[in-house]
Amino acid sequence: MFGAGFIQDMNNRMKQNRELRTSKKEKFKDNRDSIYSDVEENQLVFPEISKEKQQSVIKKIREKAFKRRQKDLIFQLFFILLLVCAFVFFFLWNK
Repeated sequence: MFGAGFIQDMNNRMKQNRELRTSKKEKFKDNRDSIYSDVEENQLVFPEISKEKQQSVIKKIREKAFKRRQKDLIFQLFFILLLVCAFVFFFLWNK
């Protein structure tokens, strides 16, 4: 009758979404103190890597990026060449 139940459906969805918030879940209640504290115990510790290993990883990343740029450039040049050939064919065909 009054809105065909759309308002009630909206209210139900809002209620369900409120219940899904992480602060309401039991499994997060014990972690809440560690999440919102300024204690440095929660800081991440990354393993130390030697300079040689760092340089080799950086070199591999740069090589991959260079190869990707080359592939992209070849694709773009091929596409441009294809367009130029299409335009030339179109203009010669219309003469």
